[in-house]
This record gives sequence, C-alpha cells and structure tokens, in this order.
Amino acid sequence: MNKQRSHPPNHRQNLFFVNLKPIWIQSWGYFLVLACGSGAINGLLARLGWIQAHQVSPLYRNEFILPCLWFLLGLGLGMFLVPRIIYHHQAKSPELEADQERGSLE
Repeated sequence: MNKQRSHPPNHRQNLFFVNLKPIWIQSWGYFLVLACGSGAINGLLARLGWIQAHQVSPLYRNEFILPCLWFLLGLGLGMFLVPRIIYHHQAKSPELEADQERGSLE
C-alpha cells in the first residue's frame, strides 16, 4: 500500500515550515529561539563581566534570573523544534520519490 506523506502547500519554497501544534510555535518558534537565546547569552556574559553592560539590552542588565529563564525557554523551544525540522527535511516528497524511481529505472 502506497501511503502519501502530507506536506504543507509550497513546501519547496518554505523550507523551514514544520507543521507543529500548537500553531503559534510554527510562526513564532524561530523568533523566540533566536531572541531568547541571543539576549540571554548576552545578559549572562554581561553579568559575568565578560562584555560591557552597555552592550546588553536594558532588560538584561544587572539581572541573573531573567536571562537564565529566557535562555532555558529558548533552549527548550530549540530542543522541541530541531527534531521536527530534521524530520521534515528528511521526509521525501512524492515528486522526489518519482524522480528517484525514474532515475533507478534508467
């Protein structure tokens, strides 16, 4: 029995689309991972004295708990999204399967 894999519309153009539930992660997940991770790392580095405090967002200055929480949130979202992205890119589309079958027959 030949099962068709479901793909989002325009999956070739939108390479980073992953059909996730809840749907808000699909649209905001990448932004949250980048924002949480980069801001939190800068905040922690400033707190440790490795970079100057004026190089960090005022949200993270002289804070320790908030950057840690944002970093953990970004890390959690990253751990949630990355396996889905890898699975999506490894999944074969019907067009690619047809191309491979034609190539093996030649």
